[in-house]
Amino acid sequence: MQNDYLDYFLFPRLTLSEQDFRGLAVFLPKLSIFQVATPAAIPEWCRDRFTGRPFIRDPEFLGLVKSGIQGYRAFAEAHGGGGMMGYLSQALDDMSDTRFRIQEELRGKYPVQMDPATIDLLRSAIFLDISRELDDRAQELDSSYARADKIEKQFRDILGIDEDEAGEVPEDMSIPLLPESSSHEYMLPERIRNWFHLFAVESPGSMPVFVTTDPDALRETLDIIHPAVNREGKDFEVFEFSLGAFPRPDQLGQKQFLSLTESPGSPALLASYRENLDLFLRKAAESPRPGTLESEAETLAKGLRKFCGDCDIEDLVTLRLTLPQGLTISDIEAVLGLGTAPGDRQNSSTTGGMDSETRPALFLCLE
Repeated sequence: MQNDYLDYFLFPRLTLSEQDFRGLAVFLPKLSIFQVATPAAIPEWCRDRFTGRPFIRDPEFLGLVKSGIQGYRAFAEAHGGGGMMGYLSQALDDMSDTRFRIQEELRGKYPVQMDPATIDLLRSAIFLDISRELDDRAQELDSSYARADKIEKQFRDILGIDEDEAGEVPEDMSIPLLPESSSHEYMLPERIRNWFHLFAVESPGSMPVFVTTDPDALRETLDIIHPAVNREGKDFEVFEFSLGAFPRPDQLGQKQFLSLTESPGSPALLASYRENLDLFLRKAAESPRPGTLESEAETLAKGLRKFCGDCDIEDLVTLRLTLPQGLTISDIEAVLGLGTAPGDRQNSSTTGGMDSETRPALFLCLE
């Protein structure tokens, strides 16, 4: 079996926070991130294993995508308001409406010869790139919240205020400087469908593994697929396996994180874990027997327990495999209405004789 047999894809997003990059870099041997009109923002330190995968290779089609994004930027700014975040969410809301095609056709952005399938693909590309920008803005806000929260804690320390005394502090001084951070995941079902639309066209010949740092995205995906698969008379039983845990990166300073991952023996241990993870997932794809996989998952997880004992942090991030028994890539595409003729795919190669009809759906979630 070839070394590049497994292909790890970030879904359904096109961007990650620095902390998510750290967490995934601990576990994964590699990761591909779709990029549409904007290159994937990948930190320099992990570019040896994490790469952006350009989806659009046709300059003319890329020009249409960029033009569509600019058109929605102008439209939402003129009719929406609420700043940059307001325009982005407004754009996504507008794109879920059938007015999208009417607006774009009136602007003359579609060539006359463009078929409906290509128009739908254009819509998906524009939607995902705007979603990426929305996520980037949300991460900037989260970073600002975190910095302000740190300043607030330092301020309380200077005043000698601890958590037990918070209730005794005058009301004006006990109010947090910032509201609690909330999820910035807009229109999650649409994100999922549009991401898989790009994936269905890309159709990598290797065995895909879908990776997410958002448990809600995984649950939503299964909730969408489950009833449709049942209506087809197929069983839908989901198995989960814990594949290891590591101190949560956002609880570690940069020096502490590096001391754990770069101390003598650690690079070799992590490299061994990633290689064993790859082997485990190949076995799960070829012969998904839950009983056998359970014991092998436990053996795999033991490879990271050293790190849990080498620091005082009890808050751990866990990598889990979700394996819907009998679910194939073809099933997902059919449920989402993304059936694509093999000749229409950008990459029609196959690996190990597998295609979307036989490739099982493997989901990894860092939570």
